[in-house]
Amino acid sequence: MYGPIVWQTRLWRHSGSCPAPGLTPSACPSRFSAWLLVVLMALTGCGGSVGPTRSASSSTSTSPRAVPESNRTSADTHSSAEPASTSSGKASKASDKSATSGWRPVTSEDASVTAAMAFLKEVSAGTPRLNQLTPAFVRLIGRPWELPADKDKGYSALAAESWLKRLGSGRTFAPPTGKVGPALALLHGSSTGPDQMAHYYLRLQLHAGQWQVDHFVVSSAALEVDLPEEEAALTAGFALQCWLAALADRQVLAPEDRAVLAAALLTPALRQQWAPPFDSDRAHGYDFNRGQLLLRLEPFSSAQRRFHLRPLDPPRHWQIEALLDKATSKRWVLMLEKMDDTPQWLITRLQETP
Repeated sequence: MYGPIVWQTRLWRHSGSCPAPGLTPSACPSRFSAWLLVVLMALTGCGGSVGPTRSASSSTSTSPRAVPESNRTSADTHSSAEPASTSSGKASKASDKSATSGWRPVTSEDASVTAAMAFLKEVSAGTPRLNQLTPAFVRLIGRPWELPADKDKGYSALAAESWLKRLGSGRTFAPPTGKVGPALALLHGSSTGPDQMAHYYLRLQLHAGQWQVDHFVVSSAALEVDLPEEEAALTAGFALQCWLAALADRQVLAPEDRAVLAAALLTPALRQQWAPPFDSDRAHGYDFNRGQLLLRLEPFSSAQRRFHLRPLDPPRHWQIEALLDKATSKRWVLMLEKMDDTPQWLITRLQETP
């Protein structure tokens, strides 16, 4: 690299344009420009052509984004890790937002609200239609089985229709409020019966392109619920809200209907632990005994009309506070788990706490 520089200096010394041999290049501006050009040519490969390939190579060598990972120094890796960390944080926040971005408050124009009002109208008139329900909900309320065909189908159409008539026939239902997501709608509203005011809770699922009722509760109990915005916690909390509404009711639900709704949010193992079925229960489609289950839940629900549901570590851990009177309350901690391939969260454990 030093050869051309020495050679160029000697060239100037033998040139006649400089007044004295041995002068530095700065003393001869025109010769200095030529000297600088030769130096630059030497540093860039002796005047090789500058085209797209050379330009790309030069850009690659000066841009840290194009430096291969294996060629980066530890300083390069560290400096590039900072933006990566920041990007990761932004991506995480974006992911959190995307988990709830599909959920929004319902409007009267939503298809889910239209389906809910059509269902409530038929129930109020005493003419419920089972094609407005998901198959899972039909099987839940379509018991007891009475005919051999009921066992083959997994439900009794007569029992399911009777269940809905007991719950809503003759009642008036106000338009619902709530939230709707890509495939679920969680709705609630007020209801007026012959002798009392009540509240209803509806979960609808987008099933085969249509909104269908997946859960339905009418209750005289008042509930205070703090539901998180995250989807899993929202759906788990709403399920608990429906469960508590059924347990705390004393005016709308018949005892056997309350038992069915209470069992719906328990895992099969917990149902059989608390209320093992008799042969007659199994023959009619139940994997638990309704009477035993209500007795087991009696200390939890007796003399209680008001619950407050709080998330501890949602969606799996929640606290329930039951107000017995103005100065007395009880608390329980619940643990939930999600069932595979369903939107349902089920209770695996219920424990009273100080």
